[in-house]
Amino acid sequence: TTNRLSVATAAMRSGDFTGLPAIVDPLSGQPFPNNRVPAERLDPRSKTLIGYVPLPNLPGIGPAGTLSNWIGDTANVIDVNRFGSRLDHRFSDKDSIWGSYNYSRGWPYFVARAVPPNYGNSTSSTQTTSANVTHVHTFSPRTLNEFRFAQLRHGFFGIGQNTDFDPRTLFPSIYPMPIGGLPRIDISNHIVIGDRGGKSTRGSQFTTQFIDNFTHVRGRHTFKAGFDIDRFTTWEPPYIYGLAQDEANDAALGRFSFNGRYTNNDPSRAAQPAHAFGDFMLGYPVNTFRSTVGADIHMRHTRYSAYFQDDWQVSPRLTLSLGLRYMVQTPWSERDGIQANFDFNSGKLIVVGDKFPERTIQRMVSAYPIVTAAQAGLTGDPLETDKNNFGPRFGFAFRPFADGKTVVRGGAGIYYNFIPVFLGHNQLSTSNAPFLLAETFESDPGRTPSLTLANPFPGEGKLSPNPSIMAVERNLKNSESQQWNLSLERDLGGNLGI
Repeated sequence: TTNRLSVATAAMRSGDFTGLPAIVDPLSGQPFPNNRVPAERLDPRSKTLIGYVPLPNLPGIGPAGTLSNWIGDTANVIDVNRFGSRLDHRFSDKDSIWGSYNYSRGWPYFVARAVPPNYGNSTSSTQTTSANVTHVHTFSPRTLNEFRFAQLRHGFFGIGQNTDFDPRTLFPSIYPMPIGGLPRIDISNHIVIGDRGGKSTRGSQFTTQFIDNFTHVRGRHTFKAGFDIDRFTTWEPPYIYGLAQDEANDAALGRFSFNGRYTNNDPSRAAQPAHAFGDFMLGYPVNTFRSTVGADIHMRHTRYSAYFQDDWQVSPRLTLSLGLRYMVQTPWSERDGIQANFDFNSGKLIVVGDKFPERTIQRMVSAYPIVTAAQAGLTGDPLETDKNNFGPRFGFAFRPFADGKTVVRGGAGIYYNFIPVFLGHNQLSTSNAPFLLAETFESDPGRTPSLTLANPFPGEGKLSPNPSIMAVERNLKNSESQQWNLSLERDLGGNLGI
């Protein structure tokens, strides 16, 4: 990936703004002599962070060559390895078994972004393993049973760069985090600085499945019955919401915005890019943000299914297939009660259970209408179980003419899908209050800085008066689809048919 970016010149980083709009000293209201900021006025935190941004390698355009003055390539790296195996064994005429194992691992999986190669990019890792064992037992020529046990494990994590950089060495009041990274720095008309954060370890999705299919032939009937039990669990380790994560203000590593308000020499006109960079080098942000990391989430649910089917050969020319399948899915729940759903009737966030879990941020409970399910008079489950998933099935095959060359086939059925965890349920734990805190600090109006990089988070920051909330309908139903088909087939002879 080739990027052409605007980066600060070496002169600007040393405080020399020669050839650029006048830089005003916010403390005196007067321009700095010779448009140079004294070295002792440059904020040491700014000097540390700007050191991660490469110097220009092009002449650039605009005043003093400050725009489109760097070009570089960052390679995408994708490496995936897979293998599979299978073993079959026949114990006797009545018993046989087979099993398989499959493995896939993607590492490294480096994705380049519109930033320099040394920050702001991310590396992902996926690992998937699956195994199953199937046993077939023949009771008689007309009766057999197939039992299958299967497991699937899938793990994924994405992680940013500079994880050994602890932003708390620069900003001690940032909330603790398991891995580091550069804080997000937004400077108007300058390349963004920051790392993506991510997970410190690979999360997992784990499925265990038990399936049994029984078949018995009696006269013109072939009876089939069986069950399918699936146990799903997922684990999401604490997530660090950094650059471009679109959650919690991207502020788990800290976030700071500079727009040139304080060094602008003409307040009647919009600040120029040099002013925004001047504010940054002096350490005067207009806004700052911080957030906690995501919670350690363990989700789980079980799905039960059973069916019965009768394939009935009514006559040599007509066969009917009649069946019924039933499915029930227990609601997704979090192991430690870290779940909050919005109740549309009361206008409150309902935390599952009769007490707030340890992860609860009490300040958010005081700021927003948040109660436990017991206080709201609800059951412990945040969602109700859909118990009405009966799926009838019907099919037929009919030869209308004695020559047997024409066949009419048709079928219809009702099918139900299970509700996946990532369609809202996971967000009840990872995004909703009171489990994820995002604070905003705003500088006082005017041209005198009230926020500094030396003290970017004075006291408690503002909470959003209208926080983003994920809500899942309490009596959510499994999606239903009604499917049918009808076909006409004719043998024209000579291995040709329509």
